[in-house]
Amino acid sequence: MKLISMTDFVLEQTPKSDIDKAIMAEDLVLIFYKYANFLKQPLKIEMFVPCDSEGNVLEEPVNYNAYSNELSREDYSYNFIDCVNYRQAKEKVLFKGFEVEKFPNFYLVCYNNKEVYVSWNNSKTIESLTYLNLTLTDSAIKQLGL
Repeated sequence: MKLISMTDFVLEQTPKSDIDKAIMAEDLVLIFYKYANFLKQPLKIEMFVPCDSEGNVLEEPVNYNAYSNELSREDYSYNFIDCVNYRQAKEKVLFKGFEVEKFPNFYLVCYNNKEVYVSWNNSKTIESLTYLNLTLTDSAIKQLGL
């Protein structure tokens, strides 16, 4: 699913027949409300790349792919803990395809070889990124309830 404007989202969700309209009216109101709230969220670095609780970008742990599918208590080690923390942080990421470069006072976000300068203040929201045609992660779609 792509990140789109609220107008486009409403038009895509609108039922095509009168029967669908009657059945879906209450469901649509909830879907529209969730999407509007999603778009109004202030931007955070953790929406783009996995971060720790302080907002520091996490590197993918060594052997992460080996741990990511079947994590067991037998493998409880420093690397195991890093993998669990990384997986939890990765579940907070809302947009696919980003990497970040940190400079002294800001982050440069790269998406499909394009540089995107993102402000981390409350004036910038997810809605301000709809022009980029971003792909949402499964976590974002789950948050929307779609």
